[in-house]
Amino acid sequence: MSTRLRDHHRNVLCDALASVAATAPTLCQEWDAHDLAVHLWALKRDPLSWPGVAIPAFADATRRRAEQVRRRWDYEHLIAELRQQGGSLPCMPLDRWVAHGHALGEYYIHTQDVRRANDLPRRAQTAETEDALWLRARRAGRQLWLRGRDTVSVAAPGRDPFTLGRGAVTAQVTGLPSEIILWIYGRCDAADVVVTPR
Repeated sequence: MSTRLRDHHRNVLCDALASVAATAPTLCQEWDAHDLAVHLWALKRDPLSWPGVAIPAFADATRRRAEQVRRRWDYEHLIAELRQQGGSLPCMPLDRWVAHGHALGEYYIHTQDVRRANDLPRRAQTAETEDALWLRARRAGRQLWLRGRDTVSVAAPGRDPFTLGRGAVTAQVTGLPSEIILWIYGRCDAADVVVTPR
């Protein structure tokens, strides 16, 4: 995957954010669009907030820093900043070694968080994007799948399936890579996938 594709999806996300109000809902639980813009800005610009994204013990500090950013800059300013900055996410310094897949996944998922929560038109993804999202889904699935969860087989048209979990497969999840990755990232109700018990 190229930096061009990553940066394209950064721009698509900015377009989605710019098309809704700061108070518009997202699929990210209690976050509105302004909160989402703050989160993305922090991933690029605020290293002190990064630990709390993944480690619960630091979550309160990350939340406080996000509130400070939200008070300091308005929604439109944050979107403009996101557009002007490069597409890389400094909090993921090894991402270039995996074809910028983490950043692409971040931008794609959050674009859908805005679009689907606000009934904005869905757009078919290019074959290049579907291929890149499939690679990201495989990696992210293995990182995000928690012990104790059922083992599932994940399949998409024209692609080799992969398994999440250990033990006997209890279900198959089928869909386009762009829908599978939403499901893997926990947007299960919004993802257009078919889950077939085995």
